[in-house]
Amino acid sequence: IVVQTSTWLAQQQDNERTMLALWEGQSDDGRKWDKNYDRPVAPFDGCSDVRNRLTDSSVDELTMLQVSAVFDAEPQAIQQEASDASTAGKVGTLLKYEIRQRMHSELWEETNYLAAWLNTCGHAVMWTRWMDSWMNGEETITQDQLIGWLAEQQMAQMPDLPQDDPAIDQGILEQSTLMAEAIMARPASDPSSIAILQARYPALSEKRATKVLADLRRTGTATFRLPIKRPGRPSATALFPGIDIHYHWWVDKVQEAPVVYVIETLPEHKLRAKPTTEKWSQEFVDAMIAMGPTACLEMGTVAKIGRLHTEKRHHFDTSASNRINAKMHEMRSYYQVVRAFVRSVDEDGFEAMHEVIYHPSAGTKKGRKAKPEPLVALSRLVDDYHDGGCFVGFRREYKTRKIHESRGVPELGMSAQFMLKKSRDASIDRSDLATSPPVRTNIRMGKGERLGDLGIRPGGRVYDQRGEKTEWMTPPTYDAAARESDQAVLLEHANLLGLDHEGVSPNKLMLHRQYIVRGFLVQYREVLLRILSLDQRYMDPLFVSRVIGTGDQPFEVSRAEIAGQFDVNLKFDVRMLDIDYVKARWNVVREAMANDRSGVMRDPVFTKWVVASIDPALADMGFDDPKTAVDKDIKELQSLLSSGMNGFYGQPKDGGNAQALLAEIDKQLATNPRMYSAMQEDPTFAQYVQSLRQKYEFDLKQFENAETGRSGWTFDDAEQKAGIGRGMA
Repeated sequence: IVVQTSTWLAQQQDNERTMLALWEGQSDDGRKWDKNYDRPVAPFDGCSDVRNRLTDSSVDELTMLQVSAVFDAEPQAIQQEASDASTAGKVGTLLKYEIRQRMHSELWEETNYLAAWLNTCGHAVMWTRWMDSWMNGEETITQDQLIGWLAEQQMAQMPDLPQDDPAIDQGILEQSTLMAEAIMARPASDPSSIAILQARYPALSEKRATKVLADLRRTGTATFRLPIKRPGRPSATALFPGIDIHYHWWVDKVQEAPVVYVIETLPEHKLRAKPTTEKWSQEFVDAMIAMGPTACLEMGTVAKIGRLHTEKRHHFDTSASNRINAKMHEMRSYYQVVRAFVRSVDEDGFEAMHEVIYHPSAGTKKGRKAKPEPLVALSRLVDDYHDGGCFVGFRREYKTRKIHESRGVPELGMSAQFMLKKSRDASIDRSDLATSPPVRTNIRMGKGERLGDLGIRPGGRVYDQRGEKTEWMTPPTYDAAARESDQAVLLEHANLLGLDHEGVSPNKLMLHRQYIVRGFLVQYREVLLRILSLDQRYMDPLFVSRVIGTGDQPFEVSRAEIAGQFDVNLKFDVRMLDIDYVKARWNVVREAMANDRSGVMRDPVFTKWVVASIDPALADMGFDDPKTAVDKDIKELQSLLSSGMNGFYGQPKDGGNAQALLAEIDKQLATNPRMYSAMQEDPTFAQYVQSLRQKYEFDLKQFENAETGRSGWTFDDAEQKAGIGRGMA
């Protein structure tokens, strides 16, 4: 695969050099010197050699546009079945929590990498997976606690025993005491005793469990460090094609590639922890450490085909940084492994993804002359319960189907950048010659001077055989057409890539930028779908309830339920970056609401939209969805009623859904015997409930009066019963 993509990798090396404005012989002072090239340079030694960064700034501008669109867009969860409509809002809350809180820092960083590499190379990849994390806590146990654990185990093994029977409880306690004494009498390294302790603490290693049993037998108490598993979370990592991730050159979509290789870099302490945290083979880890840090892929192998260098500066190496790279290579102490994702079938014959973790050079030798047998860290069937696998491919253009043929900004803007560089170099050289023009003089006046070092350069001398006098040479005249040519190049470049330029038609620029943003969001939507699927598969339901509140859970953690309940939509209008356009839209909405006689426009929705157009996070914090708001009002009312029955009479807050609160009071009186009795026995509480009812009836009447004033229509009680209405003048 690397050999197949070597030509493309060579193109990316050229792209990166163009973007970073790097070339052989350049100096930090922006001048071209003979000594750096081992030959005379033109037009003179020390002439201008500026670094024009047109493509770098273009990549930055497009990256900022795409990344801003992701984090300013409004994510929505849309149910795929009518039965899921009630929980779609809670799924949306969970998705916003991931994007704007828990994963915000990671997604910001990785999305910036993704967009920059996408615009540089033409395509890039995002890798989504579930990450577990561990921390060390402290635990203390005693022999009495050990007896209690043993008793719990016995009770769990005999679920049919009568509960709360003192004789049975005493018998189990005595038997557990005898078992604990037997454990204390055995050596601390006894496997059965260690198994009992590890049944209580699964993360406890055998070595540490042995020490705990020894301390427990010696002092009756043992305090030890215990690995504690933190709540896991989804993770998204941007991957650079050809460096971090490899696949066949003919692939249309990365997620459909038959095999994908990801090169992962690990420090030694993380590598040593893998057998515990991810169940890697201990033999593989030991072999890796014995082998030492070794690259999985030597880029020097590719150099023969794709002219790549062996080390890399950003992603690829340049000769200007060989010394620095050599030093970094000496200091490098990181390990690399390959994660191979292979499309295959499972034991039932259904399509599946298989993951194999290995290192090409890690293996064991069975004999002196035998070839090493390859070792693998892990071989498993990946079951993340979402369609499309764990990779999302992004591409910049759709001119051909092959993803490797999508071109990056440096490839498209290389000619424009070098044209502008040449024009600027000429302008600086012209200015240098005008500021310090050469002198034309008689050759007899230059006796003893090295004629080879002189010539047309700032402050130089030009000798004339026939000249009899010394005079300044006329410097080159200003070329006005160069300025116009530069502007034409910038205009063409901006028009090609969708960049801001005064010469580009505003309508064309808006259409082009909306297309860029929409294309990026359509692809980024697949990342959010995978994050949501990972939450559905792995997130603790208790953690979900803390994020979205109590009530019905948004999904069931089962394969059948996760097959595809919800879709995700990202909406972002590029014009919303223009505050004048936003204000104009606000005015249109206000006018529409003022003229709404049908009552179909919902004020809270548009109020939230106004706030979200300035700050989506503020809109999330300041507004609840209608069902959540009603639930919150009802809980506050229940708290007021409960406190009132105990003699504490709180004041209800202003606002709230008066109709729902009146219905809740009637419900409590009908279904809560304690409240009904308090109403009969405590006149003060009865008066308090009546005051609450009057307050909510007043709120409801005020709302109806406002609606009447807006719509010009009302009903009285008799007309409500008769089912007719009366128009008001």
